[in-house]
Amino acid sequence: MIYKSPPKDFKLKFQITFCICEHKNQILFLQRQKNKGQAGQWGVPAGKLEKGETPEQAAKRELHEETGLKVSLSKFKFITKVYDRYPTFDFIINIFYVLFIEIVKKTAQVF
Repeated sequence: MIYKSPPKDFKLKFQITFCICEHKNQILFLQRQKNKGQAGQWGVPAGKLEKGETPEQAAKRELHEETGLKVSLSKFKFITKVYDRYPTFDFIINIFYVLFIEIVKKTAQVF
């Protein structure tokens, strides 16, 4: 169950970040690897925050790890965060948006 504010007795286990990436009116979706949880399913670039990392830094790192794209932190627009509750744990989802105006293929950088 997803909430806009922390539900009663919310016990944070971890945070994740995900990034909605748009280029020429299209949204980037990636297919999960066969050796990962939810194998074969489609989703946006996402992952857990590492120790000492901000949500913005995690979004940048995950996007680079999953696509090879290098995007400056200033391009990440924070949308919102939501609180997710599973039967055995709780976590926060930090949602970001990046508009790719131009992608330079040689260096895989976004402007």
